[in-house]
Amino acid sequence: MDPKAEGGLSWRLRGALRALSVSLALSVLGTVIDLVVLLLAGSVILMTDLLHWAVDTVLEGVLLLVVYLASMVGRRFPWSVVVLESLALIPGTLAVLGVYVYFFLDYLRSVVETGAASYSGLAPLVATISGGAITGAAFWLQRRNYLRYGVELLNFDSGHALVDLVASAVATLGVVATAYTGSYAVELLFTFALMVFVAHSLVEVFRDNVRAVLGGNRVPEVEVRLLSRLRELDLGRARVRGVVARRFGSLLVVEVSLEVDSSTTVLELHRARRRVVRVAREVSGMVCHVDVGFYPSFARRRISRSSRRRRG
Repeated sequence: MDPKAEGGLSWRLRGALRALSVSLALSVLGTVIDLVVLLLAGSVILMTDLLHWAVDTVLEGVLLLVVYLASMVGRRFPWSVVVLESLALIPGTLAVLGVYVYFFLDYLRSVVETGAASYSGLAPLVATISGGAITGAAFWLQRRNYLRYGVELLNFDSGHALVDLVASAVATLGVVATAYTGSYAVELLFTFALMVFVAHSLVEVFRDNVRAVLGGNRVPEVEVRLLSRLRELDLGRARVRGVVARRFGSLLVVEVSLEVDSSTTVLELHRARRRVVRVAREVSGMVCHVDVGFYPSFARRRISRSSRRRRG
């Protein structure tokens, strides 16, 4: 089947790429709205909500990059790009978190001195209600796109949007409760509740990036199953040299190395590659990209050289 045709892998990944692009745009919009309203109404609840939006925007960018690289079906998956992106992303996210901690500690000092909430009006509702509408739209879009394209990462993104919708409801409730009570204790309670959602997003951002940098994102159980299946497969004059399966997000990228005889034809290599790709995707529906590398069989070369020497 043509991968560019409807239902093919390339078509599904490109559809997921468009869906995540829209999701990233919505996340940027939510971040901008929160920032503008925060400049007008300095609520610590809204500041925490802004941090949540900022981390989620970073997460959407990571998902978009991975799906973009995976959508390049005819090329090797550039893990070096993912590692470099991860190395740049980790300190950047920590810097954003550091700025928030600085302002939050300043807020706590203000509470000790004045005993008052940071903001007691309803203006932050403009941001929190807008954020709820945006995350609700993102959930609906990504759920629909997942059902259409079947890319598991879209299911993960829709689930994350649903969690964000709950976070927006908590922020909205916190703004209303603080406005009517004027209590810094109530404000702090809802601020700490929002921090749980921020921590959830930070874990999602850091988990896969740290694993990518440290090489800890390999999936041994998939490698064992795939290696077992490939050894039972007729690959002609090719022999399985090694299998590596790596996870990023909810996607799996597989690399298979084959040793081939120097007399192997291009047609035989093409057939072997096609069979390897088919079996890899049968082993796990999470496999989005399969790289097959061909290497000369040095063992056979040594045997051939030894035979020539004996004959000489």
